[in-house]
Amino acid sequence: MIHHNRFCCCETRPIHFQDSLYVRMLACCSDLLDRSKYPSDPIDNIDLKGGRQFLWGGSDNKHKICWVSWSCALGPKEKGGLGIGSLRSLNLSLLTKWLWRFKNQPNALWRQVVCGIHNLSRKPIHNLVKKSLTGVWSEISQVVTILESERINFNSVFGVKIMAGSNTLFWLDDWEGVACLTLDFLAFRSLTRKSHVSFRSVFSQMSSNGPGRGMLQISLLSEDGVFHVPELRCLIDSKITSPMVNPTVWFHIPPLKVICFVWRAFIDRIPTVMALSKRGVRVGANSSHLCSSGVDDTDHLFTGCSFAGDIWKWLCHWCGIPFRSFNNVSSLVKFAANWGQCPKKKRIFLVIVYGFLWCIWKARNEKVFRSTSANAPKVVDNILALVFDWVKHRGKFNNWN
Repeated sequence: MIHHNRFCCCETRPIHFQDSLYVRMLACCSDLLDRSKYPSDPIDNIDLKGGRQFLWGGSDNKHKICWVSWSCALGPKEKGGLGIGSLRSLNLSLLTKWLWRFKNQPNALWRQVVCGIHNLSRKPIHNLVKKSLTGVWSEISQVVTILESERINFNSVFGVKIMAGSNTLFWLDDWEGVACLTLDFLAFRSLTRKSHVSFRSVFSQMSSNGPGRGMLQISLLSEDGVFHVPELRCLIDSKITSPMVNPTVWFHIPPLKVICFVWRAFIDRIPTVMALSKRGVRVGANSSHLCSSGVDDTDHLFTGCSFAGDIWKWLCHWCGIPFRSFNNVSSLVKFAANWGQCPKKKRIFLVIVYGFLWCIWKARNEKVFRSTSANAPKVVDNILALVFDWVKHRGKFNNWN
């Protein structure tokens, strides 16, 4: 459970969107979710209500606008989300790791105790306990069923590797990698008297090369075959997120607040006049604040406004690339991400585009809230200074070339 006093220190200053991401990730304490399967309803309430309110602000008595659906924010970055991850997926991933450890650590003392309590020498791994019993391993044994309910096949997560040793049941364990032999060869299974015969005892009679072989459970989600919790967690979260056509490019050179802003602008979730009016917030005229020739929405502000267009034309000339206009932010970011052949120049040009979007937004807010005039040369200078600072101190490039 996430306690309220953990966040009391945050009440002394305003919490920005990017700051809440850090606190949100730290609040997902894995120790509380490691060995117990928490009911889905309380976890979903913490994720949906507590996490969403803390991310966007507000409280039980005061609500603020939630600009992005919570399922989209939980999704992995490769699918267009923020990569926060849900507590439910973390809980399932940690419990699944115990199944993986149980299979791959046959000599561990804790495993021998569990086998002695539940008589696992005569049962497959998925039947750890009786349905009438309760406890930690009763909850862990239900992970396979829960993963299947999330449209994740257990055999697509774990594979098998034949090796020396024997802790595998020939008929009841999935040593083949597809399904247990009892399901595929039921007629042959009915002919044998010993249904709980081990893999080693069968192959020791068929092979003269040694005492038989056993099975090592390997993870198919990683290259090294070792199970990692973040990989399965990302897979679970991807099942609840509808993927975007062109996800935002995440990299370390721009600050996190800039990338989060580009992510929101990419899906048209920044507080422009038109976006606020769609959500029932009236803030006056809907004309553009920088050029007064269009409406104040995301696409016009960054790609259709004449003020932003002049700055973008100057940046294209400064970078030595042909000028090209765009209709929306997503096409602009996609063009920058795929421009050029040199990875270094491509990364720097993408940083310039992110700085361009960030400085245009700041210039717009300066005029709206402080009534300062928008000056194109000043905005260009701010872009160059900001991008140079990012590239020098965060990109670790020696020069621009």
